[in-house]
Amino acid sequence: MTEAELMQNYSEIRSRLMGKMAPVIIKRTMLLPPPPLPEAEPTFKPAYKQRDFIDLMGIKPMKAFEWKAILREVSEKYGTTVEAMISRKRQPPNVHARQEAMWRMRMEARMSFPAIGYRFDNRDHSTVMAGVSAHEARRAIS
Repeated sequence: MTEAELMQNYSEIRSRLMGKMAPVIIKRTMLLPPPPLPEAEPTFKPAYKQRDFIDLMGIKPMKAFEWKAILREVSEKYGTTVEAMISRKRQPPNVHARQEAMWRMRMEARMSFPAIGYRFDNRDHSTVMAGVSAHEARRAIS
C-alpha cells in the first residue's frame, strides 16, 4: 500500500470508530524515527574514586601479579599447589592455605570479597568473608 492509501484507510477507520471528526493531518516527520540524542557529557567523578586521591592515601591499585604472587607464596608456605588451594578440596592444609591467601588478598591487595571469590573457583563472597574471619581467629589464638 502506498502512503496515500494508508492515510485514506486510517481516516476511514477513525471516522467509523470516532464518528465524523475533523480530518487528522499526520506530518511526515511523525513517520520518521526521532533524531539521535547528543552525546552525553562525561559524568562527574568523585574525588575518592580518582587515582590521585588513592595515591595520596598510600593505597596502590591492585595489579594482577600481586594476587598471583600471594597465591604462590602461600602455597609454598603450606607445601601445596596453587591448583589444590583454589580447588574445592577441604583437607586442612588446603583449607588453611586458602583462608590465609584470602586474608592476604583482602589486606595486602585490597581486593573486594566478590573479586577474591572469583579467583577461588568462583566462590560466593560470603564464603570468602568466612575464610578471612577464620584466618583472623587463628591469628588471634597464636
